[in-house]
Amino acid sequence: MAGYSYGYKASFGSGNTFSNDLADADSASVFGDANTVSGATNGAFICGTGNIIQANGAQGITTIGKNNTVDRYTAIAIGSGNTASGNRSTAIGRSNVNEGTSTFSIGNDNEMSSNGGILIGSDNTATGGVPIVLGSGNTSTSTTNQFGLLHGCTMSNPSYITQLGAWTIARWYGGLHLGMQVSNGAGTDQVMWGGCRGTTTDNTETEIFLAGITNERMDVLTDSTIGFKYTITARRTDVDGGSAYWQGHGLIRNDGGTEAIVGSVTKTKVASEGITTADIAFTAANDALTLKVTGEAAKTINWHAVIEANQVVG
Repeated sequence: MAGYSYGYKASFGSGNTFSNDLADADSASVFGDANTVSGATNGAFICGTGNIIQANGAQGITTIGKNNTVDRYTAIAIGSGNTASGNRSTAIGRSNVNEGTSTFSIGNDNEMSSNGGILIGSDNTATGGVPIVLGSGNTSTSTTNQFGLLHGCTMSNPSYITQLGAWTIARWYGGLHLGMQVSNGAGTDQVMWGGCRGTTTDNTETEIFLAGITNERMDVLTDSTIGFKYTITARRTDVDGGSAYWQGHGLIRNDGGTEAIVGSVTKTKVASEGITTADIAFTAANDALTLKVTGEAAKTINWHAVIEANQVVG
């Protein structure tokens, strides 16, 4: 243990190396064997074997275990073979790689290059957005927020989705996807929930979209069939005392890229007050299940629909 006028270094063990200029490091402490501090690092702490801190000018970094590498500000690696190369990143477990800023991974063989994400489990990958992924074999490539739980989920576009179960594939913007199969079926059998919303100010038929985002529709995969049930609520915003509610169910298929409603979609207007002639209709178009609503003249009506879909592919 030795003190210096420009800082403090301590080494306990054998084969530990400080390769930076003594004048550039403060409070670097090493416990164990064959560890290396190779950058101008302040506040570094190593405990274990074969760990490397190479963050030039970094502060407050920690590695505990074996063969971990840390090279960014306030990064932490605990376990074996982890790499924390993003600022404020934390890797705990084995062979995790955190390249994004403010990331957290725990488990083994997780890889994250996106910023602000969390990976827990094994063999998860995140390259975009701000994902939260729990389980194994999940992949997130979207540019926006995602949540995946359990195994084999693929999270790309659409955005702001939640996936639960095994082997689900994101299809509906802002939707919830639940996997039903126990082997790799690439999202073939899954249940999906989506919400469409929009506003009308007259009696013109108007398509409403998932999360109110134009052209975000309820996609129907080629060579798949979806049975669905729905509830739709409408409310006037220009005056009090205007509300209505519909419910029903239907079936849509996509054979070789051609979609069609099978039979007819049932529709029950359960209750209404101050909304008398407004109506709703489901159609098949744009490789999707589409929802159109018709308001009433000189009335401002907000619409919200919840659709539950049971998908089978084959």
